[in-house]
Parts: sequence; structure tokens; C-alpha cells
Amino acid sequence: MKPAELRAHWPVVSTALDSVIEATSPDWIKEDVYLQLATSSAIAHLVYELGQYRSLFILTQPAEEFSKERCLHIWIAENALSGTDESFDYGLSAIKQIAQQLGAPKLTLESPRKGWTKRFKLVSATYEVPLA
Repeated sequence: MKPAELRAHWPVVSTALDSVIEATSPDWIKEDVYLQLATSSAIAHLVYELGQYRSLFILTQPAEEFSKERCLHIWIAENALSGTDESFDYGLSAIKQIAQQLGAPKLTLESPRKGWTKRFKLVSATYEVPLA
């Protein structure tokens, strides 16, 4: 979705973000997402099947720390409860095409949800050490 289309699609995006917030308690708020989309710092990809919302992917393209290579990062992903594996796979296929168009060599994502390990290989993990 282009930034000019954001307002028209925001009700669907906002509802999907509410679902992600409820499930994961992320460190971002919806206003962060809106700003990133409005300034083209992130891309939203909405998946519809037969006119019904199925999935949302919010994508960024960060540079690798040392190589400066730009991968495509799935910042936020949401699949409607009524969604199917087919709708998720369709969305992922579209994201792979976006990655190819941008010349990104790989897709990355981070999530506290363990279900992702069923779909993708875990390459690294971040641990939090309490200091108090």
C-alpha cells in the first residue's frame, strides 16, 4: 500500500494491529506504525481473499550491521482468525516477490511467538538480562 492510500486502509490495519498487540504486547504502539507507513519507512501488504481481509504484513528494509546488505524484514504479521494457511502462504509469496524486486537477499523476522519455528529456521535469539 502506498502512503497516500494509508487513511483508506487504516481501519483494517488498525484492527489487525490490535490483534497483534493483544497477542504479543510489542514495544511499539499503533501510532509508531502509522508514522512508519506514512513516511514510507515501512510498507504494508494487506491480503484479501474473496473480498475479505485475511492477513497483514508490515515490512521494513534495514541494513545488516556489518555488511550493510539490505534484507526485507517482516516487522509485523497478522493472520485473521478466519484466515487460512493458504492466505498466509499467498501473502508470503507476495512478500518474496517484493524482496526480489528490491534486490533483498533474504527475509527476516523477530517474534516472541513460538509458532514461527514451525515455518522458519531460528537463526538467532535475543535474551534479556534483568538488571534490577
